[in-house]
Amino acid sequence: FIEPNSTVQVEVIYNPVHVAQHVSCFEVSVADGSIDPVTVTVRANTIDLPVYVQEQDIYLKYCMVDRLYQDSVVLHNRATSALRIKFEIPTALKDHVDVLPQNGVYKLTHPSLLS
Repeated sequence: FIEPNSTVQVEVIYNPVHVAQHVSCFEVSVADGSIDPVTVTVRANTIDLPVYVQEQDIYLKYCMVDRLYQDSVVLHNRATSALRIKFEIPTALKDHVDVLPQNGVYKLTHPSLLS
């Protein structure tokens, strides 16, 4: 349902299972058929990276001013060799978020916890 003179954001979830170029087309239409359908094309290329993050979103729920909140990022390494990793914080968040350590060598082939 979309209100008059409003915007609706539709979430597109992409979860590829193999390395390839993917193209999908979606058709957006109005239930009563008063407007011609609009076709939306989604294109994506996948690459195989040996390091991946277990949870891509960190939800800190409700935060109060002048309090410290922490969470962890779990990295997985499928490579057979050590990999150098680096976390970069966007400029807008540098005064509010820290990641420690920011650099490291990832040696494990099983999950590693960084907090």
